[in-house]
Amino acid sequence: MLIAPSEYDTMTYWAQLAIELEPGSEPFNLLVLAMITAYGTVAGIKLVVRALRTEVNEQG
Repeated sequence: MLIAPSEYDTMTYWAQLAIELEPGSEPFNLLVLAMITAYGTVAGIKLVVRALRTEVNEQG
């Protein structure tokens, strides 16, 4: 089977991934939402741990 070079470029894994993750597409939006959720979760856990450490240090 013969294919054109332009077709071969879009058949690679990274090319397909870049096409799917184009800004504004649904997979891109889901990825950004997941990253924001993960960052918020970690920041929230850090705040709770910091508050608990402060509370323990004040009591002890």
